[in-house]
Amino acid sequence: MCGIVGYWLEKPNWNDERHQTTIRKMSATLRPRGPDDHGTCWELDSGLAFGHRRLAVQDLSPAGRQPMLSRNHRYLLIYNGEIYNSPQLRHQLEQAGCRFKGTSDTEVLLEAIAHWGLEETLPKLNGMFAFALWDRRERQLSLARDRVGIKPLYYGFRDGNMLFASELKALTAFPGFESELDPAAVTEFFQVGYVSAPRSIEKDIFKLPPGTSITFPRQYKRPVPAPFWSLLDVVREQQPIDSRKDESVALEELERLLTSAVRDRLIADVPVGAFLSGGIDSSLVVALMQQIHGSPVKTFAIGFGEREYNEAEQARKIAGHLQTDHHEFIVDPQTAMDVIPNLANIYDEPFADASQIPTLLVSQFAREQVTVALSGDGGDELFAGYRRYPYFVKRWSRINSLPGPMQSSLRTLFKIGAKQSASRRLRRGSLSRLEFMALPSFRAYYERFNRHWKHPEEIIEPDYLETPVDALVDPGFGVNRDGWIQWMQYSDQQRYLPDDILVKVDRASMAHSLEVRVPLLDHRLIEWSWSLPGQLKRGTRLSETSQSGKVLLRKLLSKFVPSDLYERPKVGFGVPLDHWLRGPLREWAEERLSVNALEESGILKSQNIRNLWNEHLAGQVDWQYLLWDVLMFQEFLANRQIKESSE
Repeated sequence: MCGIVGYWLEKPNWNDERHQTTIRKMSATLRPRGPDDHGTCWELDSGLAFGHRRLAVQDLSPAGRQPMLSRNHRYLLIYNGEIYNSPQLRHQLEQAGCRFKGTSDTEVLLEAIAHWGLEETLPKLNGMFAFALWDRRERQLSLARDRVGIKPLYYGFRDGNMLFASELKALTAFPGFESELDPAAVTEFFQVGYVSAPRSIEKDIFKLPPGTSITFPRQYKRPVPAPFWSLLDVVREQQPIDSRKDESVALEELERLLTSAVRDRLIADVPVGAFLSGGIDSSLVVALMQQIHGSPVKTFAIGFGEREYNEAEQARKIAGHLQTDHHEFIVDPQTAMDVIPNLANIYDEPFADASQIPTLLVSQFAREQVTVALSGDGGDELFAGYRRYPYFVKRWSRINSLPGPMQSSLRTLFKIGAKQSASRRLRRGSLSRLEFMALPSFRAYYERFNRHWKHPEEIIEPDYLETPVDALVDPGFGVNRDGWIQWMQYSDQQRYLPDDILVKVDRASMAHSLEVRVPLLDHRLIEWSWSLPGQLKRGTRLSETSQSGKVLLRKLLSKFVPSDLYERPKVGFGVPLDHWLRGPLREWAEERLSVNALEESGILKSQNIRNLWNEHLAGQVDWQYLLWDVLMFQEFLANRQIKESSE
């Protein structure tokens, strides 16, 4: 795992010294992503420069050093990730006459492109990756990102110069970089708690969408990313043909696919372990690791003193049954407080998923003993495991069960009532019953209800308020229970998974130079999961208890672990923010939520935020999630100001 950075000057008039100073400065910001080695290169005639930070995982020798030049001297590559099928690709290339200097997957990727070309190579890759490729003959630059978006890649322009990097902080280190916030990104952040691809918080800087590549024939050209894999296409092509598919057959297929995915992700020349929360997904990954490995796997868990947030005890029981080499760490408020000042610098953009704190801490804890860790992320999205799925379906069913003409008449009345009630009350992120009933479709309901601040205009000044327009294309799901659940899975896999869950894990783990691999997000498993009938994912009954969803995962796990060890109310990977904001975090929060601090940037309105803060302190309403959005945005602004003042 590594960090990559580069630029392509509009006017290639820099000398060697200026290139060296600039690319090394930009690369240095990514040191945690690659503490083991670094490399840079540049071309005076083209104005292109590459920088690389290396976390050595495969082929620890200098033969894996980057930037790397192909044997035919045509292609120059910098790459972040792991190609799990590189042994098979290497064999194919050797059969075709290719020869290799080392054993790294970087060299396999590079020679594959040299042999097959970029467009033909990308669909052959099974892995997580983000890379930049310079074609010296055609003098064009290509960027690519893995199918699911496990590894990040930003790109964009400043003063005509094309820039790209694994993290935003590397781009802002480019000389003369002027930060300008994108109003649509600011608005979206307060709606969902993160900024989704293709936009970033910086205007004219973009995230390359998952499963796409982009080729620049000139540094000042602005082409459109081209997909080499599309979840939309997968969903359309893999819709279940036989809704009565035999469960035993599906279970065998799942075990084969997931075992293969886990085995592929154990390949490394460094110690490998796993996160273990005690939930179904991570427990299944660890069970298969243990079966493949044949000896105790190192597992890592953290917990909290507050019982309702503590999963450490459950993880300990699972680890004991599987006989792993288990390690746990109990987090106290002071430890969490010590993490908070670093969050804005680690995440670069406003990011308000509070589970970022335990993810950072478990990554730090694991890195003391391993360099690679497997996680169970993806199970809820692929196998309908979220309790909110049946909750939303049940609520929407109440109005959808009415006759069509009655629904239409009621919605007309509700729209009028919703507008009138909205003008009479403080809306503070809530969704009134009238507004809910006025929504035209389940899609609108799910997207609206999932918003944090339902009415961001209540807290954002007009100059920074711009509703983002990038609605998802509906693959054609039915207007019924099955179709509604499919829509939620599809929506979460397209946005929430890559732009929240995977961002959280990538930044938290790489901040501690830990590589995290995600077996459940093997693209073969994703494609197969969309071929399953709904009852094999969510079950035959809709339930908001912990036993809903993930039918096949539960069945497979029961082969390794007694069901009474994992069939329990889901805790989630959260932190006790509600208590901490009234207690040990109160002083810090009060400083960030003071009227002066809120109004200093000219972005936020203070009155409604202060009202929520006072109600939370008084214990009248638990506003922890909305307040965390504001606190993380304030931390982002403070970190941005520090960077600007130091330049």
